[in-house]
Amino acid sequence: MKTMKLTIVAAVLALFMIGVVNAQDIKEKPKFQVGVCMSLKNAVNDPGLMKAIYQQVSMQEVIKAHQHVYTAKVYYNGKVYLITGTFDEWMDFFLRDGRPLVRIRPKSVL
Repeated sequence: MKTMKLTIVAAVLALFMIGVVNAQDIKEKPKFQVGVCMSLKNAVNDPGLMKAIYQQVSMQEVIKAHQHVYTAKVYYNGKVYLITGTFDEWMDFFLRDGRPLVRIRPKSVL
């Protein structure tokens, strides 16, 4: 019984020392990413950010969320952008004047 108690105490001390050693590896506080809040109207003025929005946000996400105001999280140049816009603004963004911004090939008529 005495040997078992010594073994348990030694195991607890070993685990404690491992925890202390691992805690000393963290020397600086972790950096938190601060999001840059921006409206969709202002985000359209930056071509690179607009391209990042097209790559990371889909029209189906906006429709599926079914909210009047939708906020999308976009990563661009190492920063997090929180792009906010109304449902109508998002639809105008994805469909300009009823036409998609991407060129779609017409189906051949045979």
